[in-house]
Amino acid sequence: MNFLKVVVDIDEQVIGEYPQTEGIICLNAESGRSYKNMVPFELPNFEPDLGIIKICDKSIVTDVIENPYRTTGPGLIVGQKLYELIRFSGLSGFGSYPVTLTQGNSITIGYHYLRVGETLESKGLVDFDKNSFSLKPEYPWAKGGEIALNIRNYSDLIEALKMKSSNYLSHYLYHGETLNLIDNSKIEQGLVYSQIAGTFLMSATLIQSIQAHGLTGFKISGSIEVY
Repeated sequence: MNFLKVVVDIDEQVIGEYPQTEGIICLNAESGRSYKNMVPFELPNFEPDLGIIKICDKSIVTDVIENPYRTTGPGLIVGQKLYELIRFSGLSGFGSYPVTLTQGNSITIGYHYLRVGETLESKGLVDFDKNSFSLKPEYPWAKGGEIALNIRNYSDLIEALKMKSSNYLSHYLYHGETLNLIDNSKIEQGLVYSQIAGTFLMSATLIQSIQAHGLTGFKISGSIEVY
């Protein structure tokens, strides 16, 4: 199965002024329900207070909005139509929370914060024994060459990602052009997140549907074959 890597578009011809967001208006920033209390790759056990996302005056309100909560873990801010398309295709492993946008004197509702709670890897879907991994330099000037990794389970993956974050920021986790699963029939045909790929993945069918509706704010950064 072919999945496409999806990232937020920062092309100013698409989103207007970059950055697209300029902060979050929080009325109860120190409350126990603040978004700041969310933990990466976990869904909160409380209804998070997400505040109001402030859009820059010269930016365009697209169907995917720059994520101002990214320091608490990966997620997507999407409009109602895109949310419906994704939910119809498959959205397990994500939490969905309503968010409000403001730009100038206007208020926009109907957006959703799709927060990653489970990944392909944390669900136990990846067959680590059939995949090979290494850390590769992202730039020619990066110190250190390719580093082979022995990743045989999810715990090994987490340790490798910690090592990358601590000592090899100029490297990326390389896994080839494919990702082998234990049972590919269990993968959603909509939106998923892969810690190995380090990005959101959408099925080709979902991408075609999104493009047919002319939705904006995202771009395809590559593809991966999932077996």
